[in-house]
Amino acid sequence: MRVFLTSPWIPAEWIRAHGLTPRGIWCAENFGRNTPSLSAGVCAFAERTVRFAETQTDATVIFTTACDQMRRGFDAATFHGKSRAFLFNLPATQTPAAKRIYRAEVERLGQFL
Repeated sequence: MRVFLTSPWIPAEWIRAHGLTPRGIWCAENFGRNTPSLSAGVCAFAERTVRFAETQTDATVIFTTACDQMRRGFDAATFHGKSRAFLFNLPATQTPAAKRIYRAEVERLGQFL
């Protein structure tokens, strides 16, 4: 199964360790092609990610909580239950608590995969 990452902070090595192929979503062949804008003020990357995720029936898209639009994009992409997606809680700091959260998210991602 192909696994598309929406952030370089998602450990690609962890995806490979589960026997899967990680790919940056920005390198996907059909990422953003012919994507009409939904409305003013919507981040183009988040919008294209949602549209891409909605079309992937044989792949997984891993969203992060790095920004509100990507977080809400995950909700939109999974609203109808058609896409296989995962929301990775990405801490914004490097405190000991944030490191524990990151580790827990990596383990949760492993269970998802």
